[in-house]
Amino acid sequence: MLVRTTRREILKHANVYLCRTSYQQRIQGLSRRLCSRGLVRYSAAGVCSCSSANQSFTGQHVTGTSVGDDQIVEHEVSGKKLQGALWIMLQLHAANNDPDTVFVLLQKAEIEGLEVSKRMMNTIMRVFIKNNNIATTLQLHTWLKTRHLLHTVSPAAIVGLCTLLVETKRGSEALSILKEYLQLDACERIELDKLRTDCKTLLNSAANTCDHTLTQQIFDELLHAEMIEPENYTVVPLLQCRMNSGDIIGAVEAAAQIYQNYQLLPKRMEILIALLKDCTNRKLNISIPSCMNWTGESDGPLGQMMSLVVSCYGHQQASHDLFFACIEADLPSAAQQVLKTHVEKVNVALVKKMVVLYGKARREKALLHLMTVFQHGDAAALRHRIYSALLDVYVARGDESGGRKALDLYWAMKEEDLTPSPQFLTSLTALLTALDIKLPSCLS
Repeated sequence: MLVRTTRREILKHANVYLCRTSYQQRIQGLSRRLCSRGLVRYSAAGVCSCSSANQSFTGQHVTGTSVGDDQIVEHEVSGKKLQGALWIMLQLHAANNDPDTVFVLLQKAEIEGLEVSKRMMNTIMRVFIKNNNIATTLQLHTWLKTRHLLHTVSPAAIVGLCTLLVETKRGSEALSILKEYLQLDACERIELDKLRTDCKTLLNSAANTCDHTLTQQIFDELLHAEMIEPENYTVVPLLQCRMNSGDIIGAVEAAAQIYQNYQLLPKRMEILIALLKDCTNRKLNISIPSCMNWTGESDGPLGQMMSLVVSCYGHQQASHDLFFACIEADLPSAAQQVLKTHVEKVNVALVKKMVVLYGKARREKALLHLMTVFQHGDAAALRHRIYSALLDVYVARGDESGGRKALDLYWAMKEEDLTPSPQFLTSLTALLTALDIKLPSCLS
């Protein structure tokens, strides 16, 4: 009696064994499962028969691979009905990092006239890419190219191969493969959501090489092929590449070009902080213009960057950006100057938000700089928030030094006639008790 077998059924049961670590377990486990389901049958000679309602076909295991008597059919098959079985074996050998057998199977399939499907090629290539097997992936790429089958490979697989090449400092080769593939114009309707992560990884890998020309060329190719859209996550590598190489001036120029072309201005805070730190490292005076409008290039790279921020976000947001950049660059005096000359009205909600972020990130120095800038008087509410955030930093630290500093916060609040909140007192008491630090009489 013949058993009805479909490609989907074979693959359904095969997928269970693709994640096994042992190759022998993969083959034998898959063989037993398919046999128990009536999808395959074995003779005493170790030959596997796979039957369908209308046709039966048999095959021998590839020579050179010994895994026992219960071996599943791998090649020497006829008819398209066995493409599912071929795909299973290609996946198994690719996952086992066995390229020789993979190419033997592909050659056998070619001789037998079996169709190489897009799904089959993509699966094999993605497995080799996942295993970081560059040599085999390139060999497979060449095999497909010589047979005019590159159109069977998905854009995601090509992007993955290019990423591997870029990460191994073979950027020119990656760019050549990408251009060659895109010129085929064989891509069907590209789903950006599926390619988003792969393209982002490729661009970030290019940025890590500090080769801004390569990064720009890859970006242009992907954009021209509509594999990416001009968004913050796609243009950031163009800036990061410059910053990774220490070319801050180049990063400002790249930011100006990006804003001119796409009306985007990502990483503005990082660039402002880097510009301020660069001035500090070179012991240059940081001049904050007293006028309300930035004049761009006449004020140097800082003025050029600020003019971009003003154009994109307006003067009020740009002034606050520069203020917090000075805080994070450890320049509280410059931050105070920005506050006096550029900030017409402090955005209290924004400052409170940044205080919370600094507290969660344990940015003690930034919080202390804010404490220096916002003095007594109208800033009492903000200082309450800063004290609480500093206490959170010391509680998270949990050492004796942090406990002593937390106690100093309490006395500083008393000197300013600020009343600690119940939550502040509870956290402080718990910290001091845990560190065996003597509590003040007023807290006992």
